[in-house]
Amino acid sequence: MNHHLQRLRGLLLEVGSELLPHVKDPAVYPPSGSQGEIITLTDVDLSADTSLAKFYVSIMATPERQKAILEGLNKAKGFFRHELGKQLCIKNIPSVLFLRDDTQEKAEHMYQLLESLRPTYTQEEL
Repeated sequence: MNHHLQRLRGLLLEVGSELLPHVKDPAVYPPSGSQGEIITLTDVDLSADTSLAKFYVSIMATPERQKAILEGLNKAKGFFRHELGKQLCIKNIPSVLFLRDDTQEKAEHMYQLLESLRPTYTQEEL
């Protein structure tokens, strides 16, 4: 990835993270409160022609809420794109897509697999 794309990717992540709390969709931030849920933009994958920005979202919530939050964010992608256009001085504003970042779950699964391979010793073997 060239320097221009890396820099734009960083700007998109920074501005996107600032915009996230301003999403008004009740599926994302319900009026009754979020019950300790945490929503974080973790990465942006920018296409080579800068026409598409895939925002990866880490969501600490129940699986049902994760799905609702992701759907709400994708409904708000027009708001996101509009606000990115206002805050970034770039010629073409990319289309926006939100995807769930499941890195933490994959890391936990790998840790469990590695732990299952660890030899166990009885008291007599020690």
